[in-house]
Amino acid sequence: MKNAVLCFFFFTLVLQTPKAHLPETGDLFAASVGERCGYISTDGTMAIGVRFENCWHFAEGLAGVIIHGKLGFIDKTGALVIAPQFDWNVAYFSEGLAPVSLTDAAGNKRRGYVDRQGKLKLLSSITHAGNFSNGLAVVERKAVNGYINRKMEFEIEPVFTFASSFADGLALVRRNGEYYYINTRGQQVINRNGSSFSEGLAFFEVESRYGLMDTTGNVLAPPQFDDVEAFSNGLAGVRINNKWGYADRTGTIVIAPEFEKAGDFSSDGIAPVMKNGKYGFIDRTGQAILGFAFDSAEWLSGGLGYVEQGAARGYINKSGMFVWRSSRQ
Repeated sequence: MKNAVLCFFFFTLVLQTPKAHLPETGDLFAASVGERCGYISTDGTMAIGVRFENCWHFAEGLAGVIIHGKLGFIDKTGALVIAPQFDWNVAYFSEGLAPVSLTDAAGNKRRGYVDRQGKLKLLSSITHAGNFSNGLAVVERKAVNGYINRKMEFEIEPVFTFASSFADGLALVRRNGEYYYINTRGQQVINRNGSSFSEGLAFFEVESRYGLMDTTGNVLAPPQFDDVEAFSNGLAGVRINNKWGYADRTGTIVIAPEFEKAGDFSSDGIAPVMKNGKYGFIDRTGQAILGFAFDSAEWLSGGLGYVEQGAARGYINKSGMFVWRSSRQ
């Protein structure tokens, strides 16, 4: 709900959300004190003072913050570079633009994009606006989806009942009940249903089993997995017989399926996994580096993880020590 401070933006990756579109964390992390939030550095010291109603992580050097109920953007010095004027939405920059919306006094909402200088371009009759990737962004108009270019013109007409963001030059779409992949010219190139591409690879689905393919549609591993996650740092979570492990870029299991849940590997080479109802962290060899003691966990690029452990929640370092504990109740 709106009055809850976001001390950590939890990245739940669905198959149709390419990892490249998620915000980075880097050297600053959103942290809350009571009903306000600011940003800490990797050692837990406050780098940007606690003065915002809500905070999101940085992307392309800017972070969305809420001030007096409106969304604006700050830089890494804490300076307000785009005045708070937009609706309360999760918003971050990609390819120099961020999707935002404005609601007038009559309750009419318009969506569009703001650039890093604060220049706003609103679109007509749009009910959803996604982030840019590969030079295009998914937008919804009259319950169908298409893709616009940076000129805010339709590059690919809205004809799809489902459309993912582009990654590696390809996007998964659905039209007339059929899933397939298109290229940035809107041409149908791979006639399969599956995940978004990540690191040049995607999983495809056949009768509820998943195999692995490259951007040409060439099959690298036959359908054999019960569930999958996208690739991160060269590995992808895969589920076999209700247990999660990790496969490499050939589809070979390199970390045995022994976990109840398996998260993404960060750029630090660390991933959260669950065993016996508790989360811990492993490295890319599958070796546990922090014990299974947490109720929830996510590792972020920049050397910190965010965990909940009983009543305690906050950021920990690679030694498992809290560098910041949230005071939010």
